[in-house]
Amino acid sequence: MQQAKWEWTIERRFCSKAESAAQMIQEILEQMESLGWSQKEQLDTHLCLEEAFMNAIKHGNRNDSDRCVDTKCWINSQQFRIEIQDEGPGFKLEDVPDCTRPENLANCSGRGLMMMRHFMDVVEYNQSGNLVTMEKRRVPVPR
Repeated sequence: MQQAKWEWTIERRFCSKAESAAQMIQEILEQMESLGWSQKEQLDTHLCLEEAFMNAIKHGNRNDSDRCVDTKCWINSQQFRIEIQDEGPGFKLEDVPDCTRPENLANCSGRGLMMMRHFMDVVEYNQSGNLVTMEKRRVPVPR
């Protein structure tokens, strides 16, 4: 991880429930707002967090509330970083169909992953595919 002075950090483990993910997202967005992140930056991050957490809960942990999601998040006024790990077997990114190909346009699979890559500066997965790391850097505001 790039050496940075983080103004807010959190490590949390929660059971695979959408309500728990929503609370975590809300807490993160409140911190981003307090550190001066724009509404657009917060919205982009919100969409990606919802997708990543729901992937962990639904696909990784198979909606099993006995399984947990581990989260580590770091934020400062210029950078956001999060790690989200589920207890599932993972996936291989190359096995997810390219949702932009004509034969896959009606297929929902892969759209969330594409959105995450679009709105985040970094989206990386561990080798087994059950941990995603995302980063977003602030866009300087023109004067």
